[in-house]
Amino acid sequence: MVAIMRDITAIGKDSKNAAQGFKFRGIDAVYNELHNLLAKHGVITLPQAGIPVIEERTNSKGTVLRFVTIPMTYQFVAEDGSSITCQVIGEGMDSGDKATNKAMAIAHKYALLQTFLIPTEEMKDPDYETHDVRPITKPVIAKPEFSKKTAPAPAPAPTLPQNALDMLFSMMDTNKVTEEEVRSFCLSKGMKDVPEFVADFTEKVADRLVSIFPEVIEFSLNK
Repeated sequence: MVAIMRDITAIGKDSKNAAQGFKFRGIDAVYNELHNLLAKHGVITLPQAGIPVIEERTNSKGTVLRFVTIPMTYQFVAEDGSSITCQVIGEGMDSGDKATNKAMAIAHKYALLQTFLIPTEEMKDPDYETHDVRPITKPVIAKPEFSKKTAPAPAPAPTLPQNALDMLFSMMDTNKVTEEEVRSFCLSKGMKDVPEFVADFTEKVADRLVSIFPEVIEFSLNK
């Protein structure tokens, strides 16, 4: 795995979100970079899914979304049989049947990025898709297919994702809030030196906007 790290080149944020225009590193770029290196150095990854937490939630537009949080364990196995494991959490939301697929793809992407410390051409964190939703009362937890005695405890209900800027972009996309409306809201709150693009906001500012996003929505509706 160290040999793989020596051979890895930077994966830039070459994918672009059409709605907000921000750039991110996609799962395809990560796979394209690592596939031949893993094969060259004789390492495979074996996924093992934990118990997902499944929630049906409704966004401000009335669309029902299926939100899946799933703990994933990845085992990296070398040709000599030696192995190590890592554990990550994947989150995915979709109005159709792709929420679990998205959660697993995100989990694998971050497992590879963090395990191999893949460099990027920018200093900001990688992008992670999430959605703005209304509060729920009780999550639906999938039941594992094994005995009660060996069943592990369910994963905790998700809170805010680690990357506040990604959360902000997703909330903007879900609620059709434009960058100009977000910037105008920030100016109305007395924020100085507001960047031209939301992608340039600091994580601290993005985290604050995520926590008060209902005010941003109300602001955009009243403009």
